[in-house]
Amino acid sequence: MRQESLEQRVERLEFYIDLLRDFAVDPETFAIWDWVISRKLNKSQVDRLMKTAKEFNQAIKIANENGNQPPKFEEFSRKIIEIVHFEDDPADEETVLQFLKRIKNSHRYLSDCYLTTTE
Repeated sequence: MRQESLEQRVERLEFYIDLLRDFAVDPETFAIWDWVISRKLNKSQVDRLMKTAKEFNQAIKIANENGNQPPKFEEFSRKIIEIVHFEDDPADEETVLQFLKRIKNSHRYLSDCYLTTTE
């Protein structure tokens, strides 16, 4: 079971309020923020998720432009799982695909999305 102090829980809930405000201004963010809240992620985890997605997206773009092999999905998947895995809420490749489905249409976070799912 995930252990968090009362202070950590309040910080996480305050972060969710910020996400809901963001959604009110930009409804396009609903899918990603809903997923974040349902996974009970904190701000640090979300920051790491977005950074990882942007880095892999950029690496794919550069590989495509240079005619090189893009980074492997398994590498991306492993990094995402490390961020969002909890003993009481395990993450797997399906979790990563859920994240991709939600972020790929969020042009606010990925101006040109090269991260894709096969679905």
